[in-house]
Amino acid sequence: MLLLKIIDISKFSLAYLLSYVMRFFGLSKNIWIITERPAECKDNGYHFFKYIREKYPNQKTYYAIDRQAPDLKKITDLGQALYFNSFKHYLFSFLATRLIGAFNPVGIPNSFSFYKFPHLVKGKKVFLQHGITKEYIKSLTYSSTLVDLFCCGALPEYDYVQEFFGYPKNVVQYVGFCRYDNLNDYTLKKQILLMPTWRQFLPSQTWKMKGVKNFNELEREFLNSDYYAHYSYLLKNQDLLDFLERNDYLLIFYLHHELQQFTSLFETSNKNIVMANNSDYDVQLLLKESEFLITDYSSVAFDFAYMNKPMVYYQFDEEEYYKSHYNKGYFDYESMGFGAVARQETDLVKALINSFDTQKMQFYNDEMFTKRTHDFFTLRDTLNCKRTFDAVLYL
Repeated sequence: MLLLKIIDISKFSLAYLLSYVMRFFGLSKNIWIITERPAECKDNGYHFFKYIREKYPNQKTYYAIDRQAPDLKKITDLGQALYFNSFKHYLFSFLATRLIGAFNPVGIPNSFSFYKFPHLVKGKKVFLQHGITKEYIKSLTYSSTLVDLFCCGALPEYDYVQEFFGYPKNVVQYVGFCRYDNLNDYTLKKQILLMPTWRQFLPSQTWKMKGVKNFNELEREFLNSDYYAHYSYLLKNQDLLDFLERNDYLLIFYLHHELQQFTSLFETSNKNIVMANNSDYDVQLLLKESEFLITDYSSVAFDFAYMNKPMVYYQFDEEEYYKSHYNKGYFDYESMGFGAVARQETDLVKALINSFDTQKMQFYNDEMFTKRTHDFFTLRDTLNCKRTFDAVLYL
């Protein structure tokens, strides 16, 4: 660990000094860096990068991504890939005028030195976000992010972040999520997406990375959780299985990134159920192709609602979620949600079946939920990337 820190500090220091030399001789101007998670290119960052490369190819915009990323070709095909944590990534982080990302901290390497000395990075910081902010999350407040632009995807979200997260005037802007530009063109498949979010109080990828416990201990703790029990029972619910069989639907079960390591623990031999992992399935494509969504508190519900498609919220642990995961924010599922709220497995399955039109053999959305969607997303066009670009450009 000590040797790695010494190497990191040495690389950091050399890149910092070289950046001064390059600036002095005018060798680098107006570099933008965009990132998501190191090995991913599927979220707001990717769609913003793609927009810039296609519309403004002369803008020096680079996408920082891991060399072993499954979708690396998506970036290399667009050009100007920047390998995550490479020396060039370190150097360009000091030279960049804009550091942009869907996850915070934005743009910079995953490095001890950059986290220790963030003030040495002078570029304007842009937070594209990953999902709609609906709860009070301390790590997204201004004192935690210090970003110069916080991009919101909906009007109520903008109002909430602007009022309670401590950002200076004009930092928070409602420009729409870049990935929403890509939600207007899709082909439906006969599939239902089951995609719950994670829980901070459950073993997760973050726990594993921090070495809190070894993997076998994490597995045992997860297997003993109410979360595992509820979704295991749901996957075996006979009424649900009969519905899938009778109507020839697939149920795609996709765990949150933080819990993906536990996918194999959920056992099923049913041909109508697919256990999906993030290396083989793209979240946005699943959202676009699926007719119906089962989720809990996940922000993927907002993407699904944006497409005006039916869903149900399965909230069997509401009290514990708001006590131990995130504090409740402005979003009330009963009065603002885009689908029915079920706290029992039987109510969940009933809500799903009741949303199916047996004459047309497809799911349909209730008019009340459609109206809520239109009230929530007042910007509904294909100009989200353009608005974001303009906001970034004029920082």
